[in-house]
Amino acid sequence: MTFIWTWLVGSKLGRAVGMILGVLAFAGSIFLGGRRYEKQDRKIEDLEDYVDTKEKIDDVEKSDDRDAAVERLRDNGWL
Repeated sequence: MTFIWTWLVGSKLGRAVGMILGVLAFAGSIFLGGRRYEKQDRKIEDLEDYVDTKEKIDDVEKSDDRDAAVERLRDNGWL
């Protein structure tokens, strides 16, 4: 372990490798943070879409009349 530490600190090649690994770790953390943010944003959008759909379903007039139900389905393009 001491040899690796001495090589990283003591040689130009070791410092270069250390810098490259540091940059890659930084870029990876930014990438993973962006993915987490997008996942959370998608979840919020999905919940908002669910609320809109649920409100539309609740706004539909309910009737026992078969003809009214058929007419409503025709108006919505489902029949």
